[in-house]
Amino acid sequence: MTKFSELLCSILLICCTILILEARNEGELMYYFSAEQQFNAWVVSDLVKQLFQKWNPEEANTKPLTLFAEQHFHISIDYLFSIIINIGDIESIEQDPQDMLSSYLNILFPFVTRDMMKASMQNANEYLLKERDADVYQLFGYLPPLLSVSFQKK
Repeated sequence: MTKFSELLCSILLICCTILILEARNEGELMYYFSAEQQFNAWVVSDLVKQLFQKWNPEEANTKPLTLFAEQHFHISIDYLFSIIINIGDIESIEQDPQDMLSSYLNILFPFVTRDMMKASMQNANEYLLKERDADVYQLFGYLPPLLSVSFQKK
């Protein structure tokens, strides 16, 4: 991805966020993705970010996270962000979001620690509590016992 395309993606993300906030203020916000899907997308993207910073600290400012995620895990960060910020048309997605997120999590499990998982889940819960006053959610799929963490709603 070139610097120009990265800038363009950033501008698009900002514009979409502004549109979402305006719609939310007018009470017209439509949720394409469930809070549980947003939770899982947040956890996956946060885990990828943590691995990126851990494995390539010197490249963290120069190599795009999207490229890292695609090369190492075949994970689409753009897809995850579209779920997190609730943009896109769910009907245009070929694979069920829950299945896709579950497969992404399964790809990442061998590379993450319990602390990484706990931090990602906590960040996702805090985000959803602010954005949707949502409950505490579980991960899609099977979580290995060594990575198991639990949270209570505050």
